[in-house]
Amino acid sequence: MAGLRLTDEDIKECFNLYDTDGSGYLDKEEVRFALRSLGWEQVSDKDVNEFMSAADASNDGKISLDEFESVMKQKMLESGSDAEIQHMFKVFDFDRNGRIGVKDLERIAEKVNAGLTTQQVSELINWGDFDQDGQLNYEEFYHAVTKYQCAFDPRLKRTQQ
Repeated sequence: MAGLRLTDEDIKECFNLYDTDGSGYLDKEEVRFALRSLGWEQVSDKDVNEFMSAADASNDGKISLDEFESVMKQKMLESGSDAEIQHMFKVFDFDRNGRIGVKDLERIAEKVNAGLTTQQVSELINWGDFDQDGQLNYEEFYHAVTKYQCAFDPRLKRTQQ
């Protein structure tokens, strides 16, 4: 898991996003999508089963919000977020200028086949670009990733807070 710092509200929002049937619980497939949204690069069946085993205290094959929050908080404590975010920044910064611009994000979006337009990529940059220079420096990137990680999932439309 990429070590992201999530607030209780972030965890709840992601839970609700992936509770696609509105049951108040996540099943295995919903957990898989939630974990991907929260930064797990590859989510294997083993990962999902381990998460379900750790979270499903009631052994009913589904995870409540409380169960999900409990395990997510434990995972965050176990992760080394700063080093992982620094690595992500370096990977995204193709021209090694210490800033992530539209062209950098377009290359990433193309590599992961995200199907984002230049306008959408520009909006992502503008969303976290506090100094309004059209690029994200490390501090802006760090803030965007740790505070707004769910927003990088195209199924979640979220406004800046």
